Amino acid sequence: MVKRSSILVVCLLLLVISAPIKAQSPTNDWQIPHITCNFENCVRQNRVDEAGNLYVYVERFEPVRQEVVYVIERNSSQVTEYDLAGIHSTRGVLRDFVPFANGKLLIVEYQVPNPITLVDLHTRQATSLDVDFVPWPCHDSIARIKDVRIQRVGQDGVLFCSSGRDGRTLVLTRLQNDTFSVEDTLAMGFSHRIESGIVPLWRTLADGLDGKIYIVPFPGAPILSQVTLEYEGYDWSDYVVLRYDPATQQWDSVFIETSAERWNVGVSGADAASFYVGVDRAGNMYFSNSVVGGTTETTDFIKYNPQGEKVWHLTEADFGQRSFKPFVVDENQFILDFGMFGQSELEFAVQEQSTHFLLVDENNAVLAPLTDSLTVDRNQFPTAAAIRVETAPAIVGSVLFDLNGVTTIDNEAPYTLPLPGTGTYTLTATPHAEANGQGKAGTPLMISFEVTRVVNNEEAGHRQVW
Repeated sequence: MVKRSSILVVCLLLLVISAPIKAQSPTNDWQIPHITCNFENCVRQNRVDEAGNLYVYVERFEPVRQEVVYVIERNSSQVTEYDLAGIHSTRGVLRDFVPFANGKLLIVEYQVPNPITLVDLHTRQATSLDVDFVPWPCHDSIARIKDVRIQRVGQDGVLFCSSGRDGRTLVLTRLQNDTFSVEDTLAMGFSHRIESGIVPLWRTLADGLDGKIYIVPFPGAPILSQVTLEYEGYDWSDYVVLRYDPATQQWDSVFIETSAERWNVGVSGADAASFYVGVDRAGNMYFSNSVVGGTTETTDFIKYNPQGEKVWHLTEADFGQRSFKPFVVDENQFILDFGMFGQSELEFAVQEQSTHFLLVDENNAVLAPLTDSLTVDRNQFPTAAAIRVETAPAIVGSVLFDLNGVTTIDNEAPYTLPLPGTGTYTLTATPHAEANGQGKAGTPLMISFEVTRVVNNEEAGHRQVW
């Protein structure tokens, strides 16, 4: 079995967008530009398409107003600049876009006629799309110009918010073969009033890269009456995430216990601008909040599995004491924005994670899962059987195995360890960003298991365990 070494390095390529962007020498790493936002140009939004390519929308004000989209291809140094204003001149103060991997942008503008436009960056064509609903920002604040106001749902879905006499609605649309259609409409009701003011319907919505709709509601939101909650009487300093599956048209809910987390301070009002929830293709949820206190700013970034169990927790200390705002590209892969005060400094980052163990044969074919507290009968497996750890992403710099205090390192995927003989074992697998167990350590996985050798004793009519 031939293995290939691969080292995933997180790096930052410095570029200033006020000057022309030139392609850099190709590498195996994703090159992300350093974008300076000042009085001459200002980043309005960063989004990724379904293939993971990054789109950076920049609006320049001097000497004349310009709109530019930079496309940075995934796993490449290719950076392409498109003059969006030369294709389609936007009019609305509030606007957002969702990119697609074929070089097309779905642009929404608010409070203007013909608010939805499909722009083809390659052919430089813009087509106005007819819709029978009025788009309304999912987050209303005009001051937060980088707020996401429409959400991606899976590969070809776009979630709009709308408002009418019956209250707020969520409108799920599809863009397939340049055909734009409405698939589902969900009634959300009205914001409700309390003594201190009006409470919005949701803290946030999330891009559901797994094809589902995700809502983090406020207490008393009308949608809560439509969902069977299993967490009656829970503390509202924790969270319930509501999920809607368009395939089954069913809601369910996940409880996220966050009241003990440092980041759960100040996720309403002005601080809510830094509150983020993202969902990867596997349905894992990523919560983040940046909180400014005095002269310091803290960031907490936490991954929860689809069942709401915490997987890992990163802070500004993991990134050189720099606070950041993330958005999800894929499982354990993100764009981190370290910019402050009108600037945007972007880096691609990976949090390596060991996800689960498998028992495999000498050809790496899967024989069975290896889970915590399992008893393995050695006679049921080949002599050359091994333990393989799966990681996210699938290729990391190396994996350090610790089996009952004895460490070994595998630099090449698949990452394996020979299945030991009889005995009781504790196994930990820790992924690293670099070879030989070097570089930033990822999230380890630890299990305990027992290996036995069961022999049939026909004469005694019973089984013995050795």
